Amino acid sequence: MLIRPKKGVSIRDRIAKWDTDPVFSVLLKLNPKFSDRVTAIAGDCALPDLGISVEDRKLLVNEVQIVLHCAATVRFDEPLHVALDINTRGTLLVVQLAKEMRRLETFVHVSTAFSNCVIHHINEAYYPDNLTCSSDKVLKLREILSNDLIDNMSPAFLKDFPNTYTFTKALAEQVVQKEASGLPACIFRPGLILATFKDPIPGWTDNLYGPISLLHGGVYGVLRVMLVDKKARAHIVPVDYCANMVLSTAWKTAVENVQKKENVSLKDPPIYNYADSDQNPVKWLNFSKAVEDRRFDYPLEKMIWYPFLHTTIKRIYVLIRPKNGVSISERIVAWDTDPVFSVLLKLNPKFSDRVTAIAGDCGLPDLGISVEDRKLLVTEVQIVLHCAATVRFDEPLHVALDINTRGTLLVVQLAKEMRRLETFVHVSTAFSNCVIHHINEAYYPEKLACTFDKILELREMLSNDLIDNIAPAFLKDFPNTYTFTKALAEQVVQKEASGLPACIFRPAMIFVTLKEPITGWTDNLYGPISILYGYVLGVLHVTLLDKNARAHIVPVDYCANMVLSTAWNTAVENVYRKKNSSTKFLLKDPTIYNYATSDKNPIKWLNFSNAVDAQRLVYPLEQMIWYPFLKIYNKLCDFELAILFYHILPGYVIDMVLRLKGQKPRMIRIYNKYHKNMKDLALFAITNWTFSMNNSDHLLECMTSEDRKLFECDMNSVNWDEYFGVALFGMREYLAKEKPTEESFISARKTLKRFHTYHRIVQAAACGTVVASICLSALAALLLLCCCWCCCFAPYAAGAELADKLRDDSELSQFYSLLEQNPVANATLALRSCTIFVPTNEAFQRHNGTTHVLYHITTAAFSQNQLKTSVSSDMEGNPPLYITNGRNGDIYVNNARIIPSLSVELTNREGKRQVMHIIDEVLEPLTAKSSTTDMNNMDAMKFMRHADQLNLGNNGLRTYRSQVTLMKKESLYESPGFHTFLVPVDEGFKLSTRSSLVDAKVIDGHVIPNTVIFTAASQHDEPKTSAAFEDQLKVTVSFFRQKDGKMYVKSNTISGDAKHPQGVVLAEIVKANIPIRNGVVHLIHRPLMIIDTTVTQFLQENTENGALRKFYEVIMDAGGAVLDGINSLSEVTILAPSNEAWNISSIDNIVRDRKRMTDILNMHIIKDRLNVEKIRQKNANMIAQVPTVNNRTFLYFNVKGEGSDAVVTVEGGGVNATVLQADVAQTNGYVHIIDRVLGVPHTTVLGKLSTDPMMSDTYKMGEFSHFNDQLNNTQRRYTFFVPRDKGWQKTELDYPSAHKKLFMRDFYYHSKNLLERHLVIADHVYTMKDLAQMSLTTDSVVLPTLRDSLKVKVEEEAGHLHDEYASHEWTGYVILWNYKKINVYRPDVECTNGIIHVIDYPLMEEKDIVVSGG
Repeated sequence: MLIRPKKGVSIRDRIAKWDTDPVFSVLLKLNPKFSDRVTAIAGDCALPDLGISVEDRKLLVNEVQIVLHCAATVRFDEPLHVALDINTRGTLLVVQLAKEMRRLETFVHVSTAFSNCVIHHINEAYYPDNLTCSSDKVLKLREILSNDLIDNMSPAFLKDFPNTYTFTKALAEQVVQKEASGLPACIFRPGLILATFKDPIPGWTDNLYGPISLLHGGVYGVLRVMLVDKKARAHIVPVDYCANMVLSTAWKTAVENVQKKENVSLKDPPIYNYADSDQNPVKWLNFSKAVEDRRFDYPLEKMIWYPFLHTTIKRIYVLIRPKNGVSISERIVAWDTDPVFSVLLKLNPKFSDRVTAIAGDCGLPDLGISVEDRKLLVTEVQIVLHCAATVRFDEPLHVALDINTRGTLLVVQLAKEMRRLETFVHVSTAFSNCVIHHINEAYYPEKLACTFDKILELREMLSNDLIDNIAPAFLKDFPNTYTFTKALAEQVVQKEASGLPACIFRPAMIFVTLKEPITGWTDNLYGPISILYGYVLGVLHVTLLDKNARAHIVPVDYCANMVLSTAWNTAVENVYRKKNSSTKFLLKDPTIYNYATSDKNPIKWLNFSNAVDAQRLVYPLEQMIWYPFLKIYNKLCDFELAILFYHILPGYVIDMVLRLKGQKPRMIRIYNKYHKNMKDLALFAITNWTFSMNNSDHLLECMTSEDRKLFECDMNSVNWDEYFGVALFGMREYLAKEKPTEESFISARKTLKRFHTYHRIVQAAACGTVVASICLSALAALLLLCCCWCCCFAPYAAGAELADKLRDDSELSQFYSLLEQNPVANATLALRSCTIFVPTNEAFQRHNGTTHVLYHITTAAFSQNQLKTSVSSDMEGNPPLYITNGRNGDIYVNNARIIPSLSVELTNREGKRQVMHIIDEVLEPLTAKSSTTDMNNMDAMKFMRHADQLNLGNNGLRTYRSQVTLMKKESLYESPGFHTFLVPVDEGFKLSTRSSLVDAKVIDGHVIPNTVIFTAASQHDEPKTSAAFEDQLKVTVSFFRQKDGKMYVKSNTISGDAKHPQGVVLAEIVKANIPIRNGVVHLIHRPLMIIDTTVTQFLQENTENGALRKFYEVIMDAGGAVLDGINSLSEVTILAPSNEAWNISSIDNIVRDRKRMTDILNMHIIKDRLNVEKIRQKNANMIAQVPTVNNRTFLYFNVKGEGSDAVVTVEGGGVNATVLQADVAQTNGYVHIIDRVLGVPHTTVLGKLSTDPMMSDTYKMGEFSHFNDQLNNTQRRYTFFVPRDKGWQKTELDYPSAHKKLFMRDFYYHSKNLLERHLVIADHVYTMKDLAQMSLTTDSVVLPTLRDSLKVKVEEEAGHLHDEYASHEWTGYVILWNYKKINVYRPDVECTNGIIHVIDYPLMEEKDIVVSGG
């Protein structure tokens, strides 16, 4: 142990103190003489050579096997020269010492997790770029400059580093990186080190560094204020855990060193970050809360003051008015007897002393508040909760405007004056924007006929009657004055409160309390409560509801907790914005919190009625007037007919009986009031709304578990069956005022049983009467029905003119037959504006999935140029239809193209505008296997959660969904907007390790944000940026279709990192174009970005209907040699022909020749990891020459264009192929998919000559001399020695005059004669191998050419590959002609009528072009 004297205490005394130090107590019990095994080495990290003596240094060099370097100065304000000496130079000296140690097995340098705190996300990596200067240069300057001068230069060195500690620790890491790369070394980076958790004793510490000082100061009563962001992560780690981790990293480093001794490679020492985990995070809020909760458990005797701040509510001001003749003071006194305050009264009987009543009225000018009260509020109030409103649907517009809109404006203006304001909450309603069916947490000013300021200005100018009379013009599509004025109030908050710490809370239908302060409490009969109470009382038997619509019911106590939570969150965010903004407030629209039933725990009106049915018998009322039963109708006409029999007629009978008894009749009055109320509620009872609640969900995530228990408001936790039982129990007690005693329940059940008997008797009598009357009235009813149909409904049966157009078009008959069968669709055509997307009959014939006629209809008229982004369909839940632009400017709705010339716009008999667009594909909605599955608001995350219940074929999504949940990426898939989601199916995770590679960045790479891409509208291979596109990692995604019609998607990791290597990953789309609420989903057969298969495994994956199925089949048919050859290569690139490439007749005979097929297949294999970028780098004169596995055979690559526009071609064996898909990355190389099979010729000599960029000069010369005319003759066999372009360029240097003439048309005769020397015509072709063998037996080979004969000798010659691949050995051919040695650059380029040998120089001499002086 390297140790120094400290604060006057010698080394020996420091070690002797261990016997009394509590941290050693356990060790002393186990081994009292443990210190005998500890040798103190006198030294100091700040001294030269660590201050170690020569003898001690020799001892260490000979003996030490493990080095744990933990020494450092941790003072943040340490002078730079001191911090450099200890933290940086000290580390360098320790590393140098370790290099001398003969037995060294492991070296651990203890750094800090904050050594690179200038960035916010810290990987286990080195960050030399963050330093202004390298460690060696800084230490050099330290030696040269004085202490004062180096300290004065600190700001220049530190730059963005906050202190000398983090800066010098970052330098120390660079020292380890550079100097310890050959050692078995590692770096350990702990977070903020706190006291021990378990070993050797819990809670031990001996210093006041970091969080320990905050903790100690707080419980000591000294520290009153702490500067932390409560939402920030507190990266705290126990010191005993750190000690264990240091030893573990030492062990792992030693083990890895033993494994690598045989192949020692100099690499950077690994880094181990150590902080709180994502699975078990801790925030400063948790830290402070935990300390506050435990401060009374372990108080200090020596505390000097009450520990920490204790805050409570000083006073609550309530704006209140006299009501129904009851004064303000009487209203407050009544709280003492109100059951809802009973719990609070027990806890604090004098709570009302803290409540100050402020006389006022939201309907009066300046809220009716006195000057004195206004001053009081302006001075004192910090929190404003604005809940006042009139909630009557039939409120006259002038009253609703005064209270709901102008009242809100006056409250906001008052809040602006409040000097201490911290938060302002405006309570609106979830239905303030009920003119749309899917409501985001956003403002909708475009839905208002006029802005709030103009309407309030008109309110001041016009009389009450006049403003009420013109209400319909203002309300437009709003169903009542309540929702309209609440929407205006939101606009008031948006415009007037943008500088305040404000928010808007939108609760849905507020129901009875669930838990607090007492269960089941309510004191009114608004909304669903009136239905429920009337039902169990036996008064109401008919209601107007859509059983399948969502019942957005929320408990009132949950709403109260949510209001307080939004107030807290708004205040916290306001503090954060103030801290991070140069202005007083950051002007932004106040946040909106929607609060309704969640997608995870939905409730429909069907569930509501079923639950109440079950509970009505458990909690019956003594006061019931008839047996409780309820008939539910979803159409107004049916409802009105039913109330005649179930309400009106019985009501008159009851009132008649009451009159006979001398009592006042009341039933018809009650029923009329209820019927009006029900009609006012009709829109909300039969319409299916969905709400996005991202802000509300995020708020819940920000709350601690303790806060979520204290302010319970998570709608996912509500048990609906229990809740409705609570509601019935509460209504019995608080509305019916019936005590919950056993006697009361017994009496009520007897009453229930009696009325049930009466009910059955009445039913039997009614049935008999009905049967008797049916026979007599059947004929009359039938005649009446026919008359009604002819007079009223027949004109609309086919939906007027647009339906006529559909009916008369034989190409649209299948859709029209569906339309006829759907009454809702018929009614839409007859009565409403609409847009209909009509598939052709041909589209129906191709379609084999499900569809729904209402999915093709939207209840607004849109011409082609009015279709923007998305429209809502008329199908249940109003799932969106997405509008995109495809190739050539075509417009697509989902995956169907609108045929532009066939669109029709008409007006029906009701004067409603209607548009019909003809589409080429049937629109297929997302459907479930069971009708009970909730399909509303089906975003991508909900889609994955419910995948087993959806019609997705055999495609499971559990593996990928679990990874999304594990990586906490649900919010990405729940985010509103228009996105494309690529979801791998379970089949793609056959490799057991593949799922573990799906991290957060890979998940990001499967999402294309803010873009909806359906396959038909997708641009071929056009890269789109994925959500994984940032500074260090850049991933694009593109779609492409193969010729066989199969769709693929590929990820291209342009810029990768250690976990995400560069390269392309292909995935087949197994189920495309699944529309969801926030975009479209495509199911793919494997995950993107993950490169975890070898080339062979990739080919094997394509055995069943894959893009390379035929290629793999040919490899297997050729025997195992080819596949064995691929497997034997550590680095390999495959040029894989697509399935279509094998569909040529000339290849059938070759496939049967196994030897030749093996040679052809080997032509597609390269012994190198070759991607497009590497080809481009090696591309000399646009041609890159690359050897295949047979070193005598070469491929020639050509790259044109840049980036995604690059076109790569490859020539091999006389075949030019285009790379269809490049850089498909594998663990041991790349696969490039090409459009032709190399080595299987498909063109003539002339065709090859005209397309090969290496032979363009020969082709040009042959064209103007008409030499080329003969080369298309397929009856001959040519052997053509073609000089490559570089060869002709060499002649320009050797024979400048002759070269010039060769390319002049005036000398075409000479050019033709010269080319004829290069062209051999015979009954067979001459390969280079043939010519070389012939040359072995003779001095020269005579070949028949068009110009006499050609005498050559061909020899094989070993050497190195030309140009870029000089390191590759090869065996090539040379031609000896007229004492010249000419290299054969590309031998044996096969064509359908011959063979080409590309040579480095023409068979030419200067005398070949002789021109007379004349």
